[in-house]
Amino acid sequence: MVASLEFQGTEELKVPRSVVFSKLCDPKVLAQSIPEASEVSVSQDGEISCNVKVRISLVQSSMKVKMKVLEASPETGVKVVSTATGAGSNAEVIATFKLSGAETTRVDWSATARLSGLMSGLGTSMLRNYASKLVDSVVTNLKSMIEQ
Repeated sequence: MVASLEFQGTEELKVPRSVVFSKLCDPKVLAQSIPEASEVSVSQDGEISCNVKVRISLVQSSMKVKMKVLEASPETGVKVVSTATGAGSNAEVIATFKLSGAETTRVDWSATARLSGLMSGLGTSMLRNYASKLVDSVVTNLKSMIEQ
């Protein structure tokens, strides 16, 4: 069984597009945006590896996460891919950040998650609720770090 979830939103940031772009491309900034991450490392080629605690209803486990910037263009934005394995499940998340503006930046973001294995059988509403909270946390963390 495979579950697919999609999320999107818009953020208005009070910093220039060049700052937003450079921070979205910075693996250390991306790594710090992941809630409940432990054992975080960044390889020479910019791939982030970490463990993340997952709590969905009564299910609690840890997943090994890898994250990397796939595409980056100062004119259009950044695409990031994340994969996660653990708890008898696999996940792939592709997040896209489209940038516009000059002195202030509008970020139109979207994320598509595909889950397979045990977690995909937990029910769409339960998965959507957990994933929505996780996405909100990542976006809030990124916004905070970018605007510092």
